[in-house]
Amino acid sequence: MTRRDLLLLFLLGLAVPLAIAQFQSLPGYMDADYYFGGGIQLARGNGFTEPYLWNYLAGPQGLPTPSHAYWMPLASIISAIGMWLTRQANFASARLGFILLAALVPPLTALLAFRLTSSRALSLLSGLLACFPIYYAPFLPVTDNYAIYMVLGISFFLLLSSLIESTTADQLPFTNYRSLITFFLLGIISALMTLARSDGLLWLGISFLVAFWWAGKQVDRYTGTQGNRETGTQVDKYTSTQVDTYTSTQVDTNTGTQVDTYTGTQVDTNTGTQVDTNTGTQVDTYTGTQVDTNTSQPATPNLHHAIRNTQHATRNIVFILLGYLLLLSPWYARNLSVFGSLMAPGGSRVLWLTNYDDTFAYPASQLTMQRWLASGWDAILTARFSAMRFNLLNAFAAQGGIFLFPFILIGLWQLRKDARIRFAALAWILLLAAMTIVFPFAGERGAFFHAGAALQPVWWALAPIGLDAVIASARRRGWFDERAFVVFRGALVGIAVLVTAFLFVLRVLPGWEREDGIYVGLKELLAQAGAPSDAIVIVRNPPGFYLITDYRAITLPNGDLDTILEVARRYNARYLVAEPTRVTGVLSDYRLNQAPFRYLGESNGNRLYEILR
Repeated sequence: MTRRDLLLLFLLGLAVPLAIAQFQSLPGYMDADYYFGGGIQLARGNGFTEPYLWNYLAGPQGLPTPSHAYWMPLASIISAIGMWLTRQANFASARLGFILLAALVPPLTALLAFRLTSSRALSLLSGLLACFPIYYAPFLPVTDNYAIYMVLGISFFLLLSSLIESTTADQLPFTNYRSLITFFLLGIISALMTLARSDGLLWLGISFLVAFWWAGKQVDRYTGTQGNRETGTQVDKYTSTQVDTYTSTQVDTNTGTQVDTYTGTQVDTNTGTQVDTNTGTQVDTYTGTQVDTNTSQPATPNLHHAIRNTQHATRNIVFILLGYLLLLSPWYARNLSVFGSLMAPGGSRVLWLTNYDDTFAYPASQLTMQRWLASGWDAILTARFSAMRFNLLNAFAAQGGIFLFPFILIGLWQLRKDARIRFAALAWILLLAAMTIVFPFAGERGAFFHAGAALQPVWWALAPIGLDAVIASARRRGWFDERAFVVFRGALVGIAVLVTAFLFVLRVLPGWEREDGIYVGLKELLAQAGAPSDAIVIVRNPPGFYLITDYRAITLPNGDLDTILEVARRYNARYLVAEPTRVTGVLSDYRLNQAPFRYLGESNGNRLYEILR
């Protein structure tokens, strides 16, 4: 990869989100509204507070309330930076950082692909796929975590690549301090991912696994033990002792002496290698390497080996934690001060949801394990099977890009022995399990799509590998000539461009702002009704409502009419917006056209009511 290649990918990666952004004058949905609203509060000097409530999970006392009690703050911080730099508190300024991060995704994806393949052509193809990200395209320019997670995910695997490449086979282990810096940086990346999303903690766990894997790899090299898993040959490179673990034949490669270990013949003691004829265990007394010659398999590493492995894994983990806590300590200190706990209290209650609408339950104290168990195992399992179905569909359509999916799987198989791909696959499996078993309702409603963005660049790097494998297999059957590689690679990019354009037309052009824009007329209705500027409104999307109208807002609770009135009394809310998407049951016209509600008017299908005292 040349700098020119990376620059061109950056410019193209910048052009696409910039073009899409021209049709997005508002964040467009509640997640992006929330992060943008949090950025506005920071830019205005109000700190981590918010004049709206989108759920009651943290048991908020009133408005304004401490912010980010459920979602994490990094996207809001990046939004605020854009507004600080431009000195304008608007959406165009807030999304500058996200567009820049989106532009970095294609060149960084190409770099990752080059580390995996050493092929410029395949790396460029991966970068071009990242320029036209299909389902992710509409979301990259807005104030959400997609671009953040992609850049951090790439950074994680680039650091893993540098770790693998940092020490050559001839260097003594533990003398390369670059690896310690890498582990420190992995801690930084894990912290940033945790600051972006709560599931970023998964990447801290993956970093710990990398630390153990790397320590084991280094300890094996320290002892000089090398093995060929396919031939069963084990060599101690310091003593030149070679053992074929399948035939139990031992060879001293310096002297050429061969010994059958089943005869119990004493081996040359100059090499430090002995055979215990009673147990069949062969021991190299200098390195501690053991082979059980009765089973013809390497024996369990000795205690010294295990201790060294644990020691160096611990050291690696310490450096990971140093990086992690360096960034996250201020946030944890804030949580301790505000909530009395390291983690914000809202997230833990999500474990006990019985349906998605429980996210908006009031009071949130009703969300307990006992209530969850009382819902019955049939309901509990049904919810998880439903989440599995939706998450797998997401994996095929959104993460796999539909037509890229088979090539990603083939590329995954082609590089199945690569440690980076194994860790990526493990992260995906753990993520799928978390969003299916632990958080099924959040996973089904988009959390799996959100969190999967961290792994998306890896799939873009694998798809061209899978495509080339298919073409090479076809050519061996005499189906194509050499030009097939160029033709099909170009076709892959062409299809990505067309599908991205189709989804842009389908998702963005009909009116990206339609979810937020429906509140524009309500601001005028509130003014006509003489609503004071500090009035609080009960509404479906409080952050979006606040951004459009400047009125404080709280979310419509999940419950009956008495629950709505209780919330109104608790937070002194004076107005209620009944939206078509939520007007069912207790919000029917019959129930609302009577005291204590007074109809004030309608805008875009949204009916505004005053709650009389």
